[in-house]
Amino acid sequence: MRWMPFGEWWSNADFGSVPEWVAALGTSAAFLVAAWAYLMDARRRREAQARLVYAEVRHVSYVGRGEEFPVLAHGERMGLPGVGAEGLPTGRKDEDGHSLFVALAPQCIHGVAIVNASDEIVDQVTVRHYFINEKDMLPVDGIAGTAKPRSDRLVEYYLPNPPHPAQRVYRMDLLFRDSRGHWWLRDHENRLERIHEDPESMPPGPHARPRTSEVSRRVRWNRFVRRLRRKRPIP
Repeated sequence: MRWMPFGEWWSNADFGSVPEWVAALGTSAAFLVAAWAYLMDARRRREAQARLVYAEVRHVSYVGRGEEFPVLAHGERMGLPGVGAEGLPTGRKDEDGHSLFVALAPQCIHGVAIVNASDEIVDQVTVRHYFINEKDMLPVDGIAGTAKPRSDRLVEYYLPNPPHPAQRVYRMDLLFRDSRGHWWLRDHENRLERIHEDPESMPPGPHARPRTSEVSRRVRWNRFVRRLRRKRPIP
């Protein structure tokens, strides 16, 4: 075999004409544009249902220690107390027929509407509450269950509020699973993000978390990627 010097090979090589180069570049560009359009369309279809699911606070009230308050007084069908937001039934009802409780500690009451405007059911719907000035999640991981198609469901949350009575000190995130089995997080700024299924994040909440050694490699990898993106490793 005779090896041709690079300079000789370069001078004798046929790279085609300028029109051929332009045509090739145009074809490549068209392919890239088509691939990008396909990916964006797939993303829109993947997010279509999740974008129609959200939660919003419909009413807020504050209760001091020893004060009575009605439960499920704004059309709610479910009430979820957080750890530290303690109350005892009085056995009495208000003028509208709602059961009265007495607060054993200051608390904030959030009436939250969970809206599913899509045509399919979503499940494992969870509303999370955080102190605004703190990073740690409160022991309030209220699992509201499922949200039926085209539904607007009210849930009442009772949150401990001893540091700042009569002040709203919470922010709220929504976690849910769509009809395709994908998990989503809509944060307090209404940003939507698809998240991985993490055993320390998914319902039934953070109270029975497995040890790190029991977490799969895939979960650890997803946590590592979230750290690189400067996000909380556990969504």
